Amino acid sequence: MSRDTLIRKVTDAIGAHALVRPGDHVLVAVSGGADSVALLAALDALRAAWSLRLTVWHLDHGLRALESARDRDFVARLAATFGLPIIVERTRIPPGNNLEARARDARYGRLAVAARDAGCRRIAVGHTLTDQAETVLLRLLRGAGTRGLGGMAPRRGAIIRPLLECSREDIVAFLRSRGLSWVEDSSNGDERFARNRVRHRLLPALIALAGDHVPETLARTAVLLRADERFLDAVARRRLGGARRSPQLAVARVRRLAPAIRARALRVWLAAARGSLRGIAWTHLHRLGKHLDSTESGSLALPGGVVRYERGLLRWDAGSEPTAPFSHSIESPGRVSRPDLGWELDVSAPQPWTGTLPADAWTAVFDRARLPCGLVVREARPGDRMRPIGLGGHQKLHDLFINAKVGRSRRRAWPVLAAGTDVLWVPGLARSEFAAVGAATTHIVRAGCRFFG
Repeated sequence: MSRDTLIRKVTDAIGAHALVRPGDHVLVAVSGGADSVALLAALDALRAAWSLRLTVWHLDHGLRALESARDRDFVARLAATFGLPIIVERTRIPPGNNLEARARDARYGRLAVAARDAGCRRIAVGHTLTDQAETVLLRLLRGAGTRGLGGMAPRRGAIIRPLLECSREDIVAFLRSRGLSWVEDSSNGDERFARNRVRHRLLPALIALAGDHVPETLARTAVLLRADERFLDAVARRRLGGARRSPQLAVARVRRLAPAIRARALRVWLAAARGSLRGIAWTHLHRLGKHLDSTESGSLALPGGVVRYERGLLRWDAGSEPTAPFSHSIESPGRVSRPDLGWELDVSAPQPWTGTLPADAWTAVFDRARLPCGLVVREARPGDRMRPIGLGGHQKLHDLFINAKVGRSRRRAWPVLAAGTDVLWVPGLARSEFAAVGAATTHIVRAGCRFFG
């Protein structure tokens, strides 16, 4: 690859997608990895041609101890090499479910604030064509529609992705041609994260099966699906008209639409009524769609409120949360799934104990011989207490939720694994001493919980 190939691709992307305008001040997110170093070097090479002002931004998540300090120092030296100002921020991501997603949310939240404070019109991030292919595969495996399979857009609001048509091979060749180094993130090899499993196992397997063009093909498919989604979304907005901005929606207006447009119309209306689609999963929209064919009044609990159906109208009530208690018996093995509350909990069959404890708080193991029958998954109740492992005393679940900063509305929907009056486990937060494994343990039962939506 010519050393100018990546610059040409970035220049073409800027022109095709209006990523920047002459004179723009751009905040460049730099982790120190190869992609973000190439992003900074490419934008610096184009700085004069576009009259750009660049500011480097780096976030220390505090997740990798000595590596975090190494990365921070590396990015500071890199910014100095290019003669650019730098903003370094630090945050701490508490342990819990879906660490990747929570770290991403923290990163983008801080980016937006930093860009506003620095007066930056654009925020550049280093996603590549290879990242796009991984994203499409991940979303395909999760059952996404055209919206999700459209992957990442070159521009979304202030966020721009100038490298989205550049492969990892392009990145590495460009950096080597310019004598630039980068740092490696050891967590990129941790296959507990779904993206890493796709990166190191699934994508290479597909390439071995179908050829080196697989990432480009997946990225091209994303482009085509984004175009389809824009068209269908525009049709849905036109069919809804002014109703899309109202907190209530006439069912008859949506019922007569074609199924593909109907689903999008519901999504458009709900996004406007709630203020966003954050926390809304396919299961929520699917259940909402069922109300369109119902003649009875009812309600659907969603994150942040409730959609009520009565007298031919769907109405969004913000702040109304599910309050109905729940209790589900669960056997070994067994599963309880509550998509309306956003979680699924399963208990395994008895299995030999190998001595390996769970790596996170979303999995728990119990001594099978000490585990009673009659397990239930239920809501947290007033007065609930437990003896968390290692604390040496009882703790109220109420205090446990407060310390973990779990809001009141989420507490009412949070699953608790119990046996009679004994609380065994609060997924993601604490495991009690009840039926704990020990030197005499020969067989265990493993419980896992997954939150979604």
